Amino acid sequence: MATRASLKWHATAGITGKLLILDFCFAAFLKTSGRTRVDAYALLDAMGTEYLVMEDTGKTWPLQDTKCATLMSSPELNAEIYSIVTSVLLNVSPFVLQLVTEYINDSAADGFASVRDVLDTNRRIARQYLDGTLLSYVEPAVETSVAWFRIRKEGLCGDRLQGYLLQHQAYVLPGRFFYWSAPEQGSGYVRLALAREPEAFEAAMQVIRAALEAYDA
Repeated sequence: MATRASLKWHATAGITGKLLILDFCFAAFLKTSGRTRVDAYALLDAMGTEYLVMEDTGKTWPLQDTKCATLMSSPELNAEIYSIVTSVLLNVSPFVLQLVTEYINDSAADGFASVRDVLDTNRRIARQYLDGTLLSYVEPAVETSVAWFRIRKEGLCGDRLQGYLLQHQAYVLPGRFFYWSAPEQGSGYVRLALAREPEAFEAAMQVIRAALEAYDA
């Protein structure tokens, strides 16, 4: 998520002939966590920056494949981007659009508690069972629908830990997939999805905890 400072840097650094591409797919969590989301679009437009911005409802309001992804562009790129998108991608159906809209309106009506409470509960459960084992919880800058854990055991990477846990019918995601230009920087981490039913999630944490304790046994 770009900050006001980083956007200002792009404008004052004298960058010309460049297209700024930003991923805002997790940006809605600023709102659900009670924080203020900067109007990045207004700032970018005021700077005259050429940009593409990706957003996606699926990260915050998980409905499997029922979600709405958007690609926003600076005004001067709209015509060209619209032509490309409509020739390649199918539009979201009116039913899906209405369903997602009602889901978002419903969560807004309770102050996003329906989103935040489940994530807070599962984040607390994950820390309770896993922090201090082979894993160490990583404090996030913004609390989203995932939890990151650093692997404390030297020589054990995320891919190996994932393979080991799969033998116990538990799934984690290696961190290297999120460091595209330097995958080795994420090899010492794993990621857990938090948007799950708390009862099932706690059962999974119990399985992972037992597997981790048995790793060196």
